[in-house]
Amino acid sequence: MRVESLLLAGLAPLLAIVVLGVVLATSSGCTPSLPSGPPGITGTVTSIVPGDGRPASLLVEGPRPQPQGAVSDKAHVSIPPATQFFGAQGGRATLAQVGAIAKGTKVRVWFEGAVAESYPVQGSAKAVQILAP
Repeated sequence: MRVESLLLAGLAPLLAIVVLGVVLATSSGCTPSLPSGPPGITGTVTSIVPGDGRPASLLVEGPRPQPQGAVSDKAHVSIPPATQFFGAQGGRATLAQVGAIAKGTKVRVWFEGAVAESYPVQGSAKAVQILAP
């Protein structure tokens, strides 16, 4: 029984460090921010497939030429659950703002992973910035 007590006493500080690390990592107040690279497309939502309180997919059409770094001037964008939404000033968008995305909404979209090189391009959104309703 003494060996077990010594073993548990030796593991307690290590366990405390692990738990503290997990708590700090998940509650450090890290605010999500816009991706650092250029958006894949900047434009206007011309079609929307509604989802569960947020869009499931968007068709975004932008002006030609697009800003440097964009992948196309027209994109079919799927919106997976991990997609982050931001307001015009870069802060996290509210659920009301996300739910209000409709035809005519101006957005910037950053893609996650590969983008199909069709026309329009097809890809999944990593982040969507809502510029104007």
